[in-house]
Amino acid sequence: MEVNTYTIIDILSKAAIIAAGIFAAIQLVHIRKQRSRESALQLLNSVQTPEFIEAMNIIYGLPLDLTKKEIETYLGDKLPKVMVMHMQLESIGILVFKKEIKLELVSEFMRGPILLFWNSMKSYFIEVREINNDENYGEWVQWLAEQIENKESRDTTKPAHIAYKNWNP
Repeated sequence: MEVNTYTIIDILSKAAIIAAGIFAAIQLVHIRKQRSRESALQLLNSVQTPEFIEAMNIIYGLPLDLTKKEIETYLGDKLPKVMVMHMQLESIGILVFKKEIKLELVSEFMRGPILLFWNSMKSYFIEVREINNDENYGEWVQWLAEQIENKESRDTTKPAHIAYKNWNP
């Protein structure tokens, strides 16, 4: 059987298209991994600011179950510093919802501070919502905390120092 030039060109062009498709798929996988790494680094950088760390320390000292008025009295002039943390967590919540950052990543990095922030400030946000008739205030930090709580209830994750006790680099 004789193969003509057109058949060879046709086979080569189809092979080139298939190879280009495979190459594109491989590149997409690499881009997604790179994007995930960049998101992790940006998340880490966003919470390693002096303002965020100061706000986190303030929240760690805040008793639970205080009313809005009690929180305002307890925090005094530190309330704006805590609101900086609130805005950062709101932004992270939106990014998780938009799937720009994975919930698992945020949960691993910041589960404790997010849950503590929401549990400490929940009554504050709820009261502000009622006063202003605005359900949007603190909506994303609440959503994020609830997503992390839901994830924890489904997972049987152990703390890193227990789960990876025998880890070798």
